[in-house]
Amino acid sequence: MKRTLYILLILAFFCGKVNAQGKIQGKALEKVDVPASFATIALLSAKDSSIIKGRVADENGVYSFEKIPFGKYKLAITHTGFKKKYTDEFQVSEASLEQTMPDFMLQEDSKVLAEVVVKAQKPLIEQLGDRIIINVENSVLSTGNTGLEVLKSLPGIRADAGGGLSLRGKSNVMIMVDGKIISKEVASTLLDNLQGDNIIKVELITNPSAKYDAQASGGILNIITRKGLTQGFNGNYRLGASQGRHGRVNTGIDFNYRKENVNLYGGYDYRYSERFREESDLTDYRQSTLGEQRKSQNNSFSTGGLNAMKLGLDYNISKNHTLDLLAEGSFYKYDNRIDGDMSFQRKNTIVDSSLISKGTPTGDIRLMSYSAAYKGILDSAGREISVTTSYIDYYGDGRQNFTSQTYTPERKAIGSLYQFRNFTPSSIQVFTAQADYSHPFSKTAKIELGVRLSDTKSDNRNRQELFVENAWKDVGNNQTNYLEKVFAGYISYSKEFGSIKTQIGLRTEQSNINLKSFVDTTYLNFFPSFSLEKKFSDDYSLNLSYSRKIDRPAYEDMIPFTVVYDKYTANKGNSRLRPQYSNVFELSGTLKSWVISLNHTQINTPITEFAFVDYEARTYTTTYINFDNRKSTSLNITLPIKITSWWQSNNNILGIHSTLLLRNYLGSDYKANWFTANINTINTFTIGKGISAELIAYYQAPETDGLYNISATGSVDLGLKKSFANKKATIQLGLKDIFLTQPYYIGIDYSTIKTYGYNRSDTRRISVNFTYKFGKKTVKRVDEMDKKNDGEAGRLKF
Repeated sequence: MKRTLYILLILAFFCGKVNAQGKIQGKALEKVDVPASFATIALLSAKDSSIIKGRVADENGVYSFEKIPFGKYKLAITHTGFKKKYTDEFQVSEASLEQTMPDFMLQEDSKVLAEVVVKAQKPLIEQLGDRIIINVENSVLSTGNTGLEVLKSLPGIRADAGGGLSLRGKSNVMIMVDGKIISKEVASTLLDNLQGDNIIKVELITNPSAKYDAQASGGILNIITRKGLTQGFNGNYRLGASQGRHGRVNTGIDFNYRKENVNLYGGYDYRYSERFREESDLTDYRQSTLGEQRKSQNNSFSTGGLNAMKLGLDYNISKNHTLDLLAEGSFYKYDNRIDGDMSFQRKNTIVDSSLISKGTPTGDIRLMSYSAAYKGILDSAGREISVTTSYIDYYGDGRQNFTSQTYTPERKAIGSLYQFRNFTPSSIQVFTAQADYSHPFSKTAKIELGVRLSDTKSDNRNRQELFVENAWKDVGNNQTNYLEKVFAGYISYSKEFGSIKTQIGLRTEQSNINLKSFVDTTYLNFFPSFSLEKKFSDDYSLNLSYSRKIDRPAYEDMIPFTVVYDKYTANKGNSRLRPQYSNVFELSGTLKSWVISLNHTQINTPITEFAFVDYEARTYTTTYINFDNRKSTSLNITLPIKITSWWQSNNNILGIHSTLLLRNYLGSDYKANWFTANINTINTFTIGKGISAELIAYYQAPETDGLYNISATGSVDLGLKKSFANKKATIQLGLKDIFLTQPYYIGIDYSTIKTYGYNRSDTRRISVNFTYKFGKKTVKRVDEMDKKNDGEAGRLKF
């Protein structure tokens, strides 16, 4: 017994020695209040200067080392454009388990060459606190592709059935470009006009805190675009073309001139594209006394030209105060041609009649945006204040001419030619102002608070005319004005307790909405949030978070106009739409390079697309309504694997189980219960001699979206890039959707509605792109400030 006790005491002693480990933390600066973002920090043995551990500081220059055995050490700090610096020797012991090092002030290296070659490259996927960073700047397939095409290739992001983007299976995603919020309705259009090689990184925030707009139940997808960090004049020029069934061309130039306290930047892009879409469907009129079926085939061809430009100015008023001004404009003109062939027949019989239709939707879109932002660092303790304002002016002028003729099975015309046209001009103006304040109480505690005002005005018109007796006659002329004001405020408190980080916040928003003649309402909402993060070591961490969110209806979905697609198909707005509210719970963790997250979201009154059939008139009308509730539970696993020194594979697996309920529809409850999965792999190959390649593939299992059942889909893409001319020039070859697996089937089979259709667009393409970088390459890091816009502007809809 004594021997056993003696052995246990010895083991306890040695275990205590093994577990006795310390923590080192600190901050690196380029100059006062200017962090050395992403500087490299090495922990060295004081005895022989051997490297014990290495770290990359975050964007604020902050670094930390945990579980450091007792001993004597020193630090080495390296940063591009600055001299390498060593600290004095220090000791980690029981008396100094946790040490905060003095801030390191680096010294510029006067011997920096005209061009700095950085051999290290950020990993494709990083987990940083509450977000996942996907660094696409050096991706092969980013060159020459649109922003939408780049995003659709990334793990956890995909285009949903309506053409919008979803994040981990949730479509109510707040899309941000450099802090400017755009709506899910226009995301596809705007991102399709963004050049992929202008994207540096994409931030995925799956459960945002109270600091962010409450209208982000599906999370935030923040796209960071390129902005010059070098002194002097520099930029890049690009030229590209791609060919599928039809062709596309794009060209553009970006420039940046930075000197001392002034940075002037801008750019111009031109894009011309030709596209097609094929759609076919079969609809059963189950309640029709004749037992009819309708078959339709629609082929559309569109051309569009985009001119986009921007001009911005950053001015450092002093070392702690900056002012940013930015003006952007895009002008888009499109011409479409739609050919439709619709036939009616009784079940299992020959065709009774056919309807041949032609449509020519055309239009012009103008979007202007102006923003001003101020940021000030008030003292050395880190108190900060920022004020941002923005104004968005949108105008869209849509027109459509539509003709149709009914024929017998022998193609003999029946009746007269049906001619219809409509005009749908709309204008939207959004003004926003926001102020934020941050007050650190210590290095481990901070409070943030802010206020925001948004004022939205929208004017929408719909004039419909029918050609009767050799003249156009007005058959409908509607005008609706939409006014909305949202007042918001938030407060958030964060505190660190050693390896535990906590954050609690509350956001409140009051919405005043007036849709003249239809809606006049005011409502106040509170949105709490909470997060708890435990860091066990540099390789292991766990994070638990909760937040309440809101998603307001898109403006055009509330305006009760009927937009006619053909004689029997239309879409109608719903002025009775209510906001949907979400409670989002998430548990996530890192296991070395793995990232695993479990998410549960419960949505009350979810906004969902619906369809109605008039059997007498044979019409099929879609609209948006509020279901009763929707629940979704997902498991996401990210697995980066370094297969060889020249082959890096980043893999993502997502599984989602969802339920959807609509009570008392047509006398019964509509219930849907489904499971779907998404698998994505991005493989990067370093071939040598300036040549690199990427192979990207994804598979989306069958899924359900409201009443719609969607078949499986997927894609395999290949890219090859060659750098030359001292890495100033690159040429890229890309192959998209090699096996033509992106087309999908979609259908409804519920109660009186049964329809089944096929959708295909010009997804299989080959592209060639050239880019050239010009100007100085001497790197000098500067502090940047994101420009912010308002979430209400994000509900604009093309």
